[in-house]
Amino acid sequence: MSEESIRLRNEIQHLSNEIKEKQNFNSSLKKIREEELDRLLAEQKEFKKNQIEEEICEWTESAQEAATAQIEHLKSKMCQEIESQKIDLSELKTLIEEYKAQRDVINEEILRSRAMESQQDFYRVQFDAETLGDIEILNSVRPRLQKFELFNKFLYSNYISKPTKEMVKRVLAGRNPSGIYKVTNIDTKEIYIGKSVTVATRFENHIKSAYGLEGVADSQF
Repeated sequence: MSEESIRLRNEIQHLSNEIKEKQNFNSSLKKIREEELDRLLAEQKEFKKNQIEEEICEWTESAQEAATAQIEHLKSKMCQEIESQKIDLSELKTLIEEYKAQRDVINEEILRSRAMESQQDFYRVQFDAETLGDIEILNSVRPRLQKFELFNKFLYSNYISKPTKEMVKRVLAGRNPSGIYKVTNIDTKEIYIGKSVTVATRFENHIKSAYGLEGVADSQF
């Protein structure tokens, strides 16, 4: 092998080694730069994070201060409105009390009316709708009859007697006392005052007289 060939081979080997060294150097440099870049990115990220946290804290403090100021302003305004409306509130309270008093009066009147209605049912002869219907039909026939007494006896014994006895028993608690009594016409408010030694019997006689069967106070009943 000639000297020239040996020289070229050595030179090629030298260049090859130099290329490898440069490649290794570049690889190491790249790794160092990548590590440095990662470090810088991490530092930048941490810095940005801290900056954002500081901004959030500042914003929170500012928002709290603004909210506190707004609350104080609203409190002050509300107090002013309450002071300015004290007279109106007093008048409103008086008006409410007047309405309550009127309501109580109305409620008492309603209760009184209900009690009167209940008492009326307690103190009067009570008929169911079916019985009232029969009586109305029978009374429509009355003008065509000649013997009213028989008709009145039939009407009283079949429709009037039982509820009359129930009323008398209910009002007098099953007794037949002597004394003074009062009978009121619910429609006209006319009043009849009477006295008897047997009030229960007298009540029944008054009902009979209303149907032409007795002579007791016939003109009144």
